[in-house]
Order: sequence, then C-alpha cells, then structure tokens
Amino acid sequence: MPETINLGFIGTGAWARARHLPALDYIRTSPAGGPDLRLRGVCSLNKQEAAEVAEQYGFERVYETIDELVADDVLDAVAAVVMPVSLEQILPKLVGAGLPVLSEKPPGVNHEQAKRFADMVTVPNVVGFNRRYFPIVEKFKAVADELRDAYYVECSFYRHERLDSKWHRERGEGIPFVTGTAIHGINVLEYFFGPVRACRTTLLDVPSGDMDAWLANLDFESGLAGRIRILPCCGSATEGVEVHGRHRSLYCDFSMYSETDYPGRIVIHEAGKLKEVIQGDASEPRLVNEGFVGEYLDLFRAITDGPPTRSSFQNAANSMRVAEAIESNTEMTG
Repeated sequence: MPETINLGFIGTGAWARARHLPALDYIRTSPAGGPDLRLRGVCSLNKQEAAEVAEQYGFERVYETIDELVADDVLDAVAAVVMPVSLEQILPKLVGAGLPVLSEKPPGVNHEQAKRFADMVTVPNVVGFNRRYFPIVEKFKAVADELRDAYYVECSFYRHERLDSKWHRERGEGIPFVTGTAIHGINVLEYFFGPVRACRTTLLDVPSGDMDAWLANLDFESGLAGRIRILPCCGSATEGVEVHGRHRSLYCDFSMYSETDYPGRIVIHEAGKLKEVIQGDASEPRLVNEGFVGEYLDLFRAITDGPPTRSSFQNAANSMRVAEAIESNTEMTG
C-alpha cells in the first residue's frame, strides 16, 4: 500500500481547471489529511493546454496518448475529468491496467453504459457526485440516519435558465439536464435513503412552452416514499432535501453555487417547533465545502486502506436509470 500516490490526470477543460486541479493542488500543498501526492503526468487532446497545466500545477510530464499514460508503471491512480462520451475509449484501458480511477459524473452516456461500467470496474473508483462529499451533507446524513420513523422525503433541484434538454433535443448539443445535472439530486437522495426502486414522472405545464420541468414521485427499496422537483428555469438556483417522521422533520439546504445557501445549513423541527439550526463551516476552503477535495481523499483512502468509496460506478448506475426515466417521462418499476 503506497505512502505516496502517483496520480495521472486526463483532461484540461474548464471544469478540470476550475475545480479538480485546484483541489489536487490543495491536497498536495496543505495538510488535507491525505497521503503524499505526486502529480506524475497529465494527458489531453490539447497538447498546449496539457503543457500549461503541467507547468502551473507541477505535473512531471505530459503524456502524448492514453496508451502512453497506461504504460507508465509508476502510476497508482488516474483522474479522468472528461465528457462521458469519452469514457467508452478511456475507462477500459485504465481498468485493464488495474489503475484505480476517479471519473466525473454522469457515469456514462446512458444507463445501459453506466451498468456495463459498474460491472466492468473492479478497481477502487470514485464517480464525481461531489454532493456526497459536502461536509454539510455528511452532517445531514448522520442526523437523518437517527430518524427511525421517516416516511417521506423530498428533494428540490432548481436552476435559472438551463435549457440543456431543449438544446440537446433540438440541436444535439451537450447532455440533457436531468441525466447531466439534476442527477445530483437523485444521487444524493440515494446516498441518504438507499436505492430508488420505482418512479413516476409528471411533466409540468410551463406557460412559455420552450423549457422543461419535471415532478417525479419516487419509491425507495426501503419502502420510503419520496419526490423530486426539477425546475431548470426558475428564479432560484438552489438544492435541498427534507425528510419527515411523525415528530421530527429535517431540512438541508446545500447548494454550493448559490451565495444565499453557501456553505449550507440543516434545520431541525421537533413537535411543531424549531429545535436546532446547524450552519455549514464558512471558514473551510470552498473546494472542501464543495466536495472536490473529499472525492480525491476518498479514492486515496480506498487505495491505501481498502474501504469502499462513498461514490462509485456501482452505486451511480441506478441514479442514471432513475434520471433517464424522469428525463423521458417513462415509468420505472421494479
């Protein structure tokens, strides 16, 4: 079990530069509680960007191809921050070389592919559902786990002027909104309450007619009932979960991308009265509160100590199944 993690990195796009590379720099240069991190090399279709990233973040080399990266027997793990369409070519090579992998969400282009990846990936792995690594979400899970008589849960997932599904449908651009973005809400519900077994979706009647909105009723394998509201075009840009028992109700606002909510809070009601408010820790670095540091530390712990990761291809595949059913307004049963 290595004391030093030699990491390869694939991708130099905007998301990699905005979140992943700074998170790795934080782990490498500050006491984040992880192993010694060595940035072994970076690979990208854009060779100029790869050279810039290598110089800025201290990667030792630039790989010309994925095959060259895979052939580097020094590597202990690889992060693939690429579009899901690229995983079909990249992931089998990484897994075939026995390399633990962190991959951005969604876990494939559709549920069929996500399920195939889940069966194929036997190495330690993390799928970048970063909500599972928000500190405020960790605290909420601990509180929710103590609620033994929960009977109803709900997630709200709101954005402003996100026409992803319309553009995908009409222009063939990008990823549909539910499978590409609102899947975060589905996945965090499954983190709290276990797999969703069935869902039934209603497409909301939106007056303008040029956007999509969904309301889905969910049945969990545990028997719990729930719902998710997905509004890509509204006046808010926030996310939240609530869970209700007979005498206690719990609420968690955890959107990291809305200054109104940052760094999140938990509100506990009991017997019809406010019992407690737990605020997120604004003194933590944003990359910690946004879960990006935690994703990598979870993978590194799995490599060095062997515990299963909090987010993986195995527990992400069902979220993709639910997201597809909601996006297409198809009833999912069993």
